Amino acid sequence: MKKIGKWEIKLPLRVAATVLLLLGGELAYSISTLGHPPIGQRNVSSPNPVVMSSNASGSSLENVSLDKTLTGHSKGVISLAISRDGQILVSGSFDGTIKIWNLTTGDLIRTLSGHSDSVSAITISPDGQTIVSGSYDNTIKIWHSVTGNLIRTLSGHSSDVWSVAISPDGQTLVSGSFDNTIKIWNLATGDLIRTLSGHSDYVRSVAISPDGQNLVSASRDKTIKIWDLATGDLIRTLSGHSDYVNCVAISRDGQTLASSSRDKTIKIWDLKTGDLIRTLSGHSLAVWSVAISPDGQTLVSGSADETIKIWNLKTGDLIRTLPGHSYWVSSVVISSDGQTLVSGGDEIIKVWRVSR
Repeated sequence: MKKIGKWEIKLPLRVAATVLLLLGGELAYSISTLGHPPIGQRNVSSPNPVVMSSNASGSSLENVSLDKTLTGHSKGVISLAISRDGQILVSGSFDGTIKIWNLTTGDLIRTLSGHSDSVSAITISPDGQTIVSGSYDNTIKIWHSVTGNLIRTLSGHSSDVWSVAISPDGQTLVSGSFDNTIKIWNLATGDLIRTLSGHSDYVRSVAISPDGQNLVSASRDKTIKIWDLATGDLIRTLSGHSDYVNCVAISRDGQTLASSSRDKTIKIWDLKTGDLIRTLSGHSLAVWSVAISPDGQTLVSGSADETIKIWNLKTGDLIRTLPGHSYWVSSVVISSDGQTLVSGGDEIIKVWRVSR
C-alpha cells in the first residue's frame, strides 16, 4: 500500500477508466459502513458554478454549471454509472463500497458492501434493475438495484476487474481485467461464455456498440481492439496512442469511437473502418475518462490534471474547461437526455446540469 494524500492505494498506482456503455439506443452509464451518513440523508454542498470557457461552440453541454456536490465516500471515487431513466447514480470507490444516489435530489439511497477491495467498475442494466460491479478483489458482483441485495458473485479473473459493460439486450455481460483478458458472461445465469485473449497487458476499458455487434477494448499495451461480440473474433486492432489507453466510448449512432490515454490525448476514430479522424490535445496530464453526449455533438473528458474538458466532437474544438476537483478526475458520465454530467475522482462527486 502507498499513502498518497488521503488515499491508500495498491501499487502499482492505478487510476480508473470508467466504462461508457450504450444500452438499447440510449446512453446508460457505468451495507452501510462506519463513517457514512444514514440512508436518505442529504449529502450535498452548496453549488459553486465557477467555470472557464473558450471561444468554441458546442451542444447544450457547453451551458453546464455545477448543481451539487455529493460526499460520503471515504476514499477516491473510481467509477460512476447513471440509469437510463436518469433517476439513479451509482458510484464505486477505493473505499470498497458502492453507493446508490437519487440523482435529482442528491440523497444517498443506500451503500452496498461486499467487495474486499476497491470497486473499480460499475454499470447498470438497460432495465435499471441490475447493478454490476468489478473490483480489485478479482470478482464481479451482481446486485438488485432496488433492494440492494447481492444476486451472485462471478469469479474467473485472476487479477483486478477494471471494466464492465452490458449488451443493449441486457443478456450479456463483458468484463476487462488486469489479467490481460476479456470475459463474456451470461448475465442472467452467471455462466462464462468465453474468454478473449489478445492484449499483451492490462485491459483497462470495455464498451459495446449500440447495435450489440461490436465489443471494443482498451489496454495498457497502447492498443484498442474491436471484436465481434457474438463470435469473439478479433476484427481489427487500432494503434496510435503512445501510452496506456485508459478508456473507450462509442457514439449513439455507432459510427464514432473515442479513446483516452496516458499520453494526454483523446483520439477520435471511425468505428466501422478503424480510420483515425483526429486527435484532441489540451490536457496537461493523463486522460482517464471520456463520454460522448447522446446527440453525438460533444465529448467530455476527465484527467489527472484535475479538470474536465468539454469538446466539440465534430470539429475537435475545445468548448470549456471545468475546474472543481482536487485530484484526478477518473470518471465522467452523461445522462441519456444529455442534460446532466457527473464527474468523480477525489472523494467527492460533482453533478453538473445544463442551465435552463
